[in-house]
Amino acid sequence: MSHYHVNIDLLSQSNSGHVGVCMDCGNIQVSYGNVLLYFTEESLRRFVKSLNNIDPSYVFEMPEGKRILITSPCKTVMMTLDESELSDIISLVEEAIINLEINKVVEFNC
Repeated sequence: MSHYHVNIDLLSQSNSGHVGVCMDCGNIQVSYGNVLLYFTEESLRRFVKSLNNIDPSYVFEMPEGKRILITSPCKTVMMTLDESELSDIISLVEEAIINLEINKVVEFNC
């Protein structure tokens, strides 16, 4: 990584995280809780689609309570969310995607 992704244009934000575009490389940064993920626009759309397809009744009983397991391409890295966190991150990313589309329309018309 040649930079630290600190020059961010925020697309959405909640009490638990944010989604923004790195102005240096164009990657989309999703920060949620203590997890930081990077996506292209296409992979962000696939990510939120996969989150929307998770069956929230498929939960694991963990020491901290019932959690929904979110796998990643790296088999040893997973996230666990409760139902409200899952809903929150979906809303956060969906809002960001809407704002990406708005930005495209604005740029096209300028």
